[in-house]
Amino acid sequence: MNQDNFIVRPMTLADLKLAVSWAADEGWNPGLDDANNYYIADPQGFLIGELNGEPISCISVVRYSQNFSFIGVYIVKPEWRKKGFGLKTWQEAFKLINNQPAALDAVLEQVNTYGKSGFKTAHRHLRYQGIIPGKISQDIKDLKTINFEKLCSYDRLYFPAERPNFLKAWINQSNGKGYGIINDGNLVGYGVIRKAQE
Repeated sequence: MNQDNFIVRPMTLADLKLAVSWAADEGWNPGLDDANNYYIADPQGFLIGELNGEPISCISVVRYSQNFSFIGVYIVKPEWRKKGFGLKTWQEAFKLINNQPAALDAVLEQVNTYGKSGFKTAHRHLRYQGIIPGKISQDIKDLKTINFEKLCSYDRLYFPAERPNFLKAWINQSNGKGYGIINDGNLVGYGVIRKAQE
């Protein structure tokens, strides 16, 4: 396959919405507002690969700070896989990282592939799906009522970089709701529930 007509360029927000639809096709079940939430964190951190003007690959490198980036939405359309387009897309993404610390979530069958690029397994997590019965406890507050600077400070304890732009979008998304757990006046945990494709 001639790769001369393949280019990797920055995504527009519309391109990212296309990439999110590809993620849904892969069974990843992205949130309805994910394109907007993540794009605001680093608009230049999203790349799309085009062959003869047709989008066939994508990847994101959200640079939360000089010292931490997160790679995601790395997809090559099924009919274009194993032809070198994914590798070229990956190589362009690595230029955005610029030898700084980065992390990613890996599907199990790709763990060894990412290991070849220097990534090491740090955590394992499981995704659960279901309906949560019951009422919200009195100790849980709407995140919008919690001091935003306190939320950012708490988030920084558990995330490798400051990310106020992302957090502002994340807790204010139209298809989600954020909650914080308050103990003796202090934020001790938080989460956001958002509507997803399913």
